Amino acid sequence: MNKEVRMLRYLLWDVDGILVDTEPLKFKAWQTLFTKFGKELSLEEYIPLIGHGGRENMETLLAMKGVRKTYEETRPIYRNAYIELRSRGVPIFEENVRLVREFKEKFPEIVHAVVSSEKKTTIRENLRTAGFDENFFAAVISYEDNPEMKRKPAPDMYLYALEKISAAPTECIAFEDTTSGIAAAADAGLFTVALPNKLTEAQDLLRAQLIILLGAPRKPTDIVAAFRRW
Repeated sequence: MNKEVRMLRYLLWDVDGILVDTEPLKFKAWQTLFTKFGKELSLEEYIPLIGHGGRENMETLLAMKGVRKTYEETRPIYRNAYIELRSRGVPIFEENVRLVREFKEKFPEIVHAVVSSEKKTTIRENLRTAGFDENFFAAVISYEDNPEMKRKPAPDMYLYALEKISAAPTECIAFEDTTSGIAAAADAGLFTVALPNKLTEAQDLLRAQLIILLGAPRKPTDIVAAFRRW
């Protein structure tokens, strides 16, 4: 008996680390924060935290560095540093932006949506930076959409996205760059493609069904074929 061919109807995209290269900027903002308290933060210390929520990372790092301050006291320092760094320009991942557009060209019937742990205003700004207008994505899911949602690596945001776009997990592909994001998508039952960058390629990506390393070819037809074999 032939295996039933899976129908791919939706692509769910993370943004930071996939479409825009914001993690180096965030790392520099964290360094700025801890420098004010006479502490140093290394890249090796920061990399495992990429993909987790800002409050979680703040509390982890404050404890790690022995800084006796609260999230509320320190967040403005980090945020102001990050905004200043962003004002100098946010790089994009051209190969991934091109992949999104090639999917749209080759498979115009597939619906695109965004699932990001960022603030919605920041997500939209990042999408504009990557060259996408408001109407390109059918839905933009942020942690702000539902205060009850846990952020990645919990599956809540993906489960919420599936509900919003009326999709079944088996109809979707998620694109993520971190252990945290991959876990969130996988636990929601989605076929997951890992597109790591220089900062996340050392993370554990093995729960993804397909891993496409930095600089490797990325073709919509190959990704769809892998999805259908799943």
